[in-house]
Amino acid sequence: MVWVLAAAGLGVYAALGTLGYKVPGVEQLVGWLEQVDGWWILLAAFLSILIEGLYFFGSFLPGSTLVVVVAILAQLQSWLLFALTILSIFIGWVCAGVLNILLGLSYRRAAKHSVDESYVVEDKALETWFPAFRANTEVAQIVAGAPAIKVFWSSVRVKVWGSIGATVYVLVLPFIIDITELKNEEGFLVMFIVAGVMLVVGVVQVRAAYKVEEVPAHIDLSGEER
Repeated sequence: MVWVLAAAGLGVYAALGTLGYKVPGVEQLVGWLEQVDGWWILLAAFLSILIEGLYFFGSFLPGSTLVVVVAILAQLQSWLLFALTILSIFIGWVCAGVLNILLGLSYRRAAKHSVDESYVVEDKALETWFPAFRANTEVAQIVAGAPAIKVFWSSVRVKVWGSIGATVYVLVLPFIIDITELKNEEGFLVMFIVAGVMLVVGVVQVRAAYKVEEVPAHIDLSGEER
């Protein structure tokens, strides 16, 4: 249900912005980040991905906009600062994964599920490189019984490739668009798209959960259900 709730919240936020209500958009975001310079960019990068990589909360920051803008601004200042910013993003993302795993463990204890040492933890890098999707996957695997250490190393592997991909993306993006020229309307459109994807994933997950619960009762020869 976290997917459905996040999609609803994101959709309402984008709708308010599109209808003219004064809610912060990409213009305000870029304007605020442009005031961050020097080594403060490293802290901004770490905190941005830490929030975006958290279960549930990261769902309300679509497209990793904060992280992308910070990385581009670092690139404009110096290559050393850019490299350290990418490293800060990776470390912050891994820390978010640890927090997600701890949250998943608390959910598992509350549900009284046991650890399944034979659980096969799949990376699914192509489907879960997006921070919000990765966070949901980490929590879901833990709750399902996967050993925490397996989930952690799977998460680290995905985030290594994700960080490499993000580096290439940030290097190429300034040649395609000028982030300082982005309008709020464009940001709200992206929010609608991401909300739509989240809604579809949520509906599919809910339907799958109900199918698992609707296991037909066994009928013995006496006609009594067991």
